[in-house]
Amino acid sequence: MGNFSFVATVLNDARSSIDNFAFSAPITLNFLLDPQGMSKAYPTEDNQLRGVAPALLLRNASTGLWVNALHTCSKSQLGSLPRWAFDRTTQIFTARVCHFTQFGIAFQGSPRAAVQSASIDLYYTQNHVQLNSTGTDNDGTIIAYEWTLKNVHDNQTTNSTNITIVHPTSSSTTITGLQPFRQYNFQIQVTDNDFATDEAEVLVTVIGPTDTLTASPPSVTVHEGLIAQIQPLVLARDAIHRVNVFATDTITISAQDNNMETVTGTTSIQMVNGLAQFSDLAFSHSGEYTLVFRSLQSSAWTSQRVTVLSPCGPGTSLGSASECLPCERGKMKAGNGYHECTPCEAGTYAPSEGSSTCTDCLSGTFSSSTGSTTCQDCPLDTVSPQGSVSASACVQLGASETTTSRSGHGSTTAPSTTPGPTDASPESTTPKVPDPVDREEKQGIQTILIIVV
Repeated sequence: MGNFSFVATVLNDARSSIDNFAFSAPITLNFLLDPQGMSKAYPTEDNQLRGVAPALLLRNASTGLWVNALHTCSKSQLGSLPRWAFDRTTQIFTARVCHFTQFGIAFQGSPRAAVQSASIDLYYTQNHVQLNSTGTDNDGTIIAYEWTLKNVHDNQTTNSTNITIVHPTSSSTTITGLQPFRQYNFQIQVTDNDFATDEAEVLVTVIGPTDTLTASPPSVTVHEGLIAQIQPLVLARDAIHRVNVFATDTITISAQDNNMETVTGTTSIQMVNGLAQFSDLAFSHSGEYTLVFRSLQSSAWTSQRVTVLSPCGPGTSLGSASECLPCERGKMKAGNGYHECTPCEAGTYAPSEGSSTCTDCLSGTFSSSTGSTTCQDCPLDTVSPQGSVSASACVQLGASETTTSRSGHGSTTAPSTTPGPTDASPESTTPKVPDPVDREEKQGIQTILIIVV
């Protein structure tokens, strides 16, 4: 669909047309348009980026010239109604006119409005602000600027509209009469030489003085003596609970129900942009505490409840969820504190959880690695001293030794009690051969007697 024109006429009672008929109130016209087709027909840069904007033209019957029909209605006639609107989803173009004759639909590039800052925060001591905007049009020029106050977000009961737009028809203007605890939404509208328009908005927030402090989190559980376990964040807020980003207050800590001597670290912080972060507080004793945070510039204050737990006992250490957990098998921790459980050294082991000490490997066994939960047996007929750290400590049993094999624990040794040849007994020179039955019985109980002749 390209540019086109049509004739709209007004008929009198005799059904004769009345040329150039004017209305006292706007007439609304709705058109179904094809902006994509127009973008292809007029492939300008602006069309490619934003699509085309429709314009309704009115033909002057006496001169044959075309003018913008959207301006045939005055502002007083339109009231709050917009001159035109184009819904790109439904492709409906709505125009309001106050004059009938031959019309034409044309498409051209749209102007663009931009503001220097879309959001501005002010402190309550400043009741004015400078707003700056720019307008561009790739196929023409900007011929008009217009600043307006769209709305005010006001949580107070007083009137919020007593503001002044000093230069409402300039690209830049000063706004005066701003009040604290309010948000003002201003709009700049630019109009190009084709009478097409575009808008941009600026949100101005006026922050009031610090009214309250809040601490985050409101309560916390920590462990005695640990540095940086508690890191409260204190925020300055105004009367409508917005963070006061202009606050440069000093925040101090005191204890409401305990002696502050138990708290160490930095207890006075300068706020930056309304925030004060404490980072190195620690408690030397367990108990229940209430920390009170106070402003030096106002009467604002807040508090935080702190529960300080006792240190972890023997055989336990502090876990990731700030609770004392038993040491794993193969590890130990002696005494109270928050240090981690340590692996058992070679030659020792911890068979169960929650060990406060590591046990030496028994004679006839060894442990060659750290963190052992059991000890390994020496080979059969070998023996090792208690606490051995490698298999090389296991040695073959020698002569004149009695061995007792204990299943699962290698062998142990003891001095021989068999009489030697120097004994005073007359039988000392005669070897005694064990009775076969007696030997079998002793073997049955895993006992071996070694005779030295």
